[in-house]
Amino acid sequence: MDRSEHGWVPKGVAVVAALLLILSCRTVEFYSQATVGQLEMLAKRQPIEKVAAETSDSKLLERDMQQMFNTPLYLQIREQI
Repeated sequence: MDRSEHGWVPKGVAVVAALLLILSCRTVEFYSQATVGQLEMLAKRQPIEKVAAETSDSKLLERDMQQMFNTPLYLQIREQI
């Protein structure tokens, strides 16, 4: 067999390898951005009591927190804890 008959094989492998490399770079970029964002949120978190004490309009904050704590998703998560 002559190599020219199967010349498409190395090109095909190279194309697939290039596509996988590009897609994996995007995946790594996505997960690294998500990780950085999550760590940033964790680093900046504050106790609810502190936020409530520092808020100028505590009635609005209280209303917003009540709405948040009464959502079905929050209640479901709270039950699992």
